[in-house]
Amino acid sequence: MTTVFADLDERVSVLEDVVFNDLCPKVDAMNWGIGQVYQETQANREEIAGLRVDVAALETSVHADITALKAGVTMQVNNLRREIATTRAALRGEMTAFKTAVERRFDAVDRRFDKVDSRFDAMERLVIGRLDGLDSKLDECLREIRDRN
Repeated sequence: MTTVFADLDERVSVLEDVVFNDLCPKVDAMNWGIGQVYQETQANREEIAGLRVDVAALETSVHADITALKAGVTMQVNNLRREIATTRAALRGEMTAFKTAVERRFDAVDRRFDKVDSRFDAMERLVIGRLDGLDSKLDECLREIRDRN
């Protein structure tokens, strides 16, 4: 049994030597590396948290800007609609007035042409009447000339 204890004691000595002499520097190196990674990830976490705050502020700002822009555009569209309606009404009124003025002028021209037509009709009757009178006088003169010959 002593040999077992002696073997175990020797093995424990070897293990202690390995743990304290070989593994300790490796563990310390790993701890240092893990500490570096932890510090880096902690810095990244803080940076990400800051970016999230910035993004949230940007979203709020963009939302406010879009809302203000939308309100401004809506107001401008409403103003343009009012102006278009006013212009349309004014144009419609002006076109109606223009149409009425043109119709009056055409009616006045029609009345003048009616007067001219009636004058031409009167002149035509007068000329035809005189020509008929001349025809009859000419016929009479021709008869007299024939009768004398």
